[in-house]
Parts: sequence; structure tokens; C-alpha cells
Amino acid sequence: TEDPGIVEPMQWLVQTLIGQLKPLLVRLTELTLKIDRCFTALPDADWFAALPGAGEHLAPRLLAAFGEDRSRFDNAQQMMCYFGIAPVKESSGKKNWVHWRWSCPIFLRQTFVEWANQSRHHCAWAQAYYRMQRAKGNSHPAAMRSLAFKWIRILFRCWKNREAYDEAKYVAALRRFAQRFCTIVRVVTWIVMKPYSLDLREKIISTYEAGNTSIRQVAARFQVSKNTVQSLLKRKQATGTLKPAPATGGKTSQLAGFEQEIAEMVEQHQDYTLAEYCESWQEKTGVRVSESTMCRFLQKQQLTVKKNISQRSSRSSG
Repeated sequence: TEDPGIVEPMQWLVQTLIGQLKPLLVRLTELTLKIDRCFTALPDADWFAALPGAGEHLAPRLLAAFGEDRSRFDNAQQMMCYFGIAPVKESSGKKNWVHWRWSCPIFLRQTFVEWANQSRHHCAWAQAYYRMQRAKGNSHPAAMRSLAFKWIRILFRCWKNREAYDEAKYVAALRRFAQRFCTIVRVVTWIVMKPYSLDLREKIISTYEAGNTSIRQVAARFQVSKNTVQSLLKRKQATGTLKPAPATGGKTSQLAGFEQEIAEMVEQHQDYTLAEYCESWQEKTGVRVSESTMCRFLQKQQLTVKKNISQRSSRSSG
């Protein structure tokens, strides 16, 4: 509309709001600098800042949530209940139900949920865990709370022991002790090595080349790391293409290069078990291989044979 009775009052309103926003932005800048100074002065600032996906905004919030008093919480469960990450379990007679925790500091709960969401873009096992939760039918918010629940248990121990979070150490611990999360450990490599689609790569680079933006802003927009954006730029400059490099093929089998010898062994002893194949190969070459290695190699070479139970039994009895 061009009605002066509508346009002019709205112009006055916008100018008034701009006048109010200018000093507010100045104060916000001053407050941000003040928070940064206070944060960097604290002894735990370095390892909170190093947490995957924390960044300059979430790291101070996480440090404020934990605090400096290590005697404040006796265990991770107390902390999760206070922050509102752990749900409430109730029962009455034969009925049991779980529901959202209403009484908690909402800002602190939101801090952990937001950070959990950011961490999965920088941490392979966190992304794998999130995908597992989604595959189980959980909604995105429920999966985020579940991931936050797991993160607090990890950080609580780091915080208590005054140790920085070490992802390599944690993944190694998963391999040793957490049988329940073996699937996560196996998926981590797949997630890390899975290349981004060509369409996404082109969008990232075209957005950056359009100008009026930075690598950090592009990374935040597409939820990738700054290193990813920088690598894509370097790849385009060096090769002129954004297509992902071909896969290397993985670890080479111990039996690679001995296809003919293995085939002859199978032909001569078609009634052998995997253990007997491994034993025969060790006697012939002096190289010990596991039954799983032998099985995979035979399957790959399509040398799997049907076991002759009667011959094997008679040979064992003889």
C-alpha cells in the first residue's frame, strides 16, 4: 500500500525500534567481551573450549553449568537430574511410567541439548549414537536428550578428575568395555570416511564464492566443520573438481597374493574345516591366520565348499 496513513506511522515505528536496537547491540557486544574475559580467566576454560562443537558460545555456558565446586554432585545421575536431562520415573501399584522432568533450570537443560546437537557434527561416535537412536524410532528431541544424557556421564568423570576429554581414549574404552556400544565403534569409521554428496559440496563452494560470507559462516550454515570447507576449496583449486576421491579399498588380507595356493589346498582337502585349513596353511607357509580371515578369503574367492561330514568324522576317528 501507498497510503500515507499507514506508511508514515510504520516508518516512525521502524526508526524508533532502530534507535532502541543500536544501544542494545552495543551492550550485547560489551557483555560478550565480558563473558569471554571471565571465561578465559577460569582454570577449566581450556578443556571446555576444546569440547567438540562447543565453540565460543556454548563453552562458557557448559562451564557455568558444571561450576568449579567438585563436591557439588556425588555422581553423574545427580547432575543429570538437576539439569533435567534424566527423565522422572514413577510407579503406583502395578503401573510404571516415565515422563519429562518439569522442575529444573530450563536454560541449563537447553544448553546441554544444544551442545549435544552440535557435538554430533564434530564427533563421529556421537553422530553414530544419534543415528542409532533415530533408527530405534525416537524423535529428534528425544535422540538429542539421550545423547546429552550420555555426554554428561562422560564429562562428569572428566570434570571430577580434572582431565580434558580425549575422544581417542573414550573410543578405546568403548572397544574394551562397552559391549553394548560395539555397533557404535564399528560405525564410527564408516561415518568418518563417508564422503559428502557432490550436490552438497557444490552448494558449499557456490555459497562461499558468492561472497559476503566467511568460511565459518558457511560451515555453520551447512553444519560441517571449517576444515571441510577449507579442504573443498583446496580440492577445487588443485583438481578443478569437487568429486570425492575413490575409496582405497580397506585393509589387505593376509592371504592376498596366494589365491592359487589356497585354491589348490581347497581342491585337495574339500572336507576340511576352517580350523584345519588354517592349520594346514600354517604348516605349509609358517603363517598363522584366524578362522575368520580364512572364511572371508574363501568367500571372496568363491571357494567355499560343502563340508563332507562323513569323511571328516571317519578321519577324526582314525
